[in-house]
Amino acid sequence: ASAAPRKLIVSDSVFSMDGDAADAAGLAALRDRHGALLVLDEAHATLVYGEGGGGVAEQAGVADRVDVSVGTLSKAFGAHGGFVACSSPLHQLLLSRGRAGIYSTAL
Repeated sequence: ASAAPRKLIVSDSVFSMDGDAADAAGLAALRDRHGALLVLDEAHATLVYGEGGGGVAEQAGVADRVDVSVGTLSKAFGAHGGFVACSSPLHQLLLSRGRAGIYSTAL
C-alpha cells in the first residue's frame, strides 16, 4: 500500500471496447481500505445500469461510496455535454481551479 497522504482510484465503470463492467463493490472496498478517493467514469453505464439508470455503482449498491462520478450526455442521453457529480467542497474546488477546462468546448 502507498504511504502517500492522498490516494486516488480512477476507473471506467464499463469498458467500451468489450462492455465488461468494473467490480464497483471491489473498487469501493479498495477505497475504504486505503482511505482513497474513488472516481468512476459512468459514461457507458448511465441510463443503462442500475434500477434508476444511475450506472454500475448504483447497480452494485455502492453509489454512496463513489466520491466523484463523471459521464457524458452524448451516449444514452443523446445530447451534448457531460457531468461531474461530487461533494459540495469538491465542486467548489473544481469551479475555482478548473474554470479554464469547464468552458473549453464549443458547440
